[in-house]
Amino acid sequence: KEIFDLKMGRISKHSYVDFALWGGIVGDYDNQPGSVKNNMADLVDLHKCGVAAFKGFTCPNGDLFPTVNMGNVRKALEILKPYGALCGFHCEEFGQVLEREKEAKAKTGRTSEEKIRDFLDSHDVWTEYVATKNVIDMARATGGRVHICHVSHPMVAQVVKDAIHEGLPITAETCPHYLGFTEDFVFEKGAPAKCTPPMRRKEDMERLWDYVLDGTLSCVGSDHSPAADEEKDNSTKDIWHAWGGLNSIQFFLPMMFDMVVNKKGLSPTLIARVMDYNPARVFGLYGRKGAFELGFDGDIVIVDPEKAWKCSQNELLTKGHVSCFDGLEGKGAPVCTIIRGKVVASGETFREDALGYGEYVTPVHDC
Repeated sequence: KEIFDLKMGRISKHSYVDFALWGGIVGDYDNQPGSVKNNMADLVDLHKCGVAAFKGFTCPNGDLFPTVNMGNVRKALEILKPYGALCGFHCEEFGQVLEREKEAKAKTGRTSEEKIRDFLDSHDVWTEYVATKNVIDMARATGGRVHICHVSHPMVAQVVKDAIHEGLPITAETCPHYLGFTEDFVFEKGAPAKCTPPMRRKEDMERLWDYVLDGTLSCVGSDHSPAADEEKDNSTKDIWHAWGGLNSIQFFLPMMFDMVVNKKGLSPTLIARVMDYNPARVFGLYGRKGAFELGFDGDIVIVDPEKAWKCSQNELLTKGHVSCFDGLEGKGAPVCTIIRGKVVASGETFREDALGYGEYVTPVHDC
């Protein structure tokens, strides 16, 4: 709760748009075996703060956000089930990733390309598949609600689909980089394109779309994970030492519009479904957010389908300016953003009078 209060103090002064927050689920610190530092005792207090969901990482993740084991997952679901709270998980199985990375890093004399291949292989689909199955089993054991974050591969999406058909309380999301980019992009861009799970093969990328279209992957999120410029610099960081995450939020909607409408020839209503309606339902915000209906907030993003755009990392509004999408071009971009009836941005500029206008949004009911 103390960390929540600290973040709220920062966010509320600067947000132009309404926002909800994740709460964290963390395990014991890896560098202090046997210590009891997980936050199971804090989860109910965080729920009472109004967080929309909770998130944990099942893979090696350092001390900033310590890994959860299946015992932590099960306990968190047991604690939060009476509240109908949603628990999201980054699914890569700890043991496989740890051992495969250790083996790969021990190789000497590797070229940059060979290191990238080693990194991709260390985070192959089996690491994601096993962790996803384990987390779903914990939902089966407890009845707790689970959200599988950033699904990268159709094999994993099928596990989710089977669980949904079984009637388990499972939802899942994917990201634009898994729908429009492949592992070739990682070889091309290097450190700026490092993320986990990593981008997959072209045939896997194409098949993943089937699970978006049939509703298995009901949400598409940016998985924005910014970093200091030096943490994504190819000249100083190889793939092993670079920050794992993409600077993607600013071009999230334009990328999706270009992929869905221009490249796939699909209706823009798909974007409204996976980036608006479904997320609002999944995270309990529907009733205020998720639709343009009577009684809802007057939120509108107006998109010009003919507006050309180009991602230039020198013009990014985030503090970190290294993006693997630098130079990417497309068509279809927002020209006006209205929040609760107020214009907060027009073109590519925020309105000064909207600084701090954004409100903290909490779940209106359990979905």
